[in-house]
Amino acid sequence: LENEKLDKWQYSLQAALSQQLANKREADFNYSDIRRVSNTLQNLAPSNVADLAALSLEHIKDLANQIRNSDTDDYKQYWNLDSHAKPDERRHEEACRDAFLSDLKRRLAPLGIDAVPEGQYAGDKRADIRLSFGGTNGFNLPIEIKCSDHKDLWYAIHNQLIKKYTRDPGAHGYGIYLVFWFGAEGVTPPPEGPRPKTATELEARLYDLLANNEERRQIAIGVIDCTEPI
Repeated sequence: LENEKLDKWQYSLQAALSQQLANKREADFNYSDIRRVSNTLQNLAPSNVADLAALSLEHIKDLANQIRNSDTDDYKQYWNLDSHAKPDERRHEEACRDAFLSDLKRRLAPLGIDAVPEGQYAGDKRADIRLSFGGTNGFNLPIEIKCSDHKDLWYAIHNQLIKKYTRDPGAHGYGIYLVFWFGAEGVTPPPEGPRPKTATELEARLYDLLANNEERRQIAIGVIDCTEPI
């Protein structure tokens, strides 16, 4: 489709791509049994990887709200503090991941969902977090994490999450891209257009990078605002 020499074949190639995506959805689809449907409706154990992704994203959004707005100042977990307990500089990306994973684990463990750092994928590649359910015959969800000032902020969705992790047979194309926002001043400039000024704007801009309906259906994005509330 991107080869200009094949312009006259665009219609046929696009039709073939649409058919292939339909075939893939059909191949990946599994009917759930009554127990799994019941669990899904009650927000209990996930019945498939799509359900795991939706459930995890809801918990991530809830944690984001807690980090931003709780009276326990949870946002400070993501900063090195000065002598007055004020944010000085952001913590290392792995430290931010571990702090977030600790809270996420407590929410998902009662549902039988395992959450581990540095989850193993093909080619000895490791996602920042791997959520899994059902053991060896179950399914999994990779989560790739970046801080808002990381040099690969705008490229890791495709170059890491989609290219390296969501192709795992147990992930069925699903994944979550999670960003820790530390303010507009240090955010990595996008390939085009102005820098986002808020965490909400960054999330919208990252969703705009998803190339097609298939990616928008399977890839979720969460931005955690770690700045000091005003």
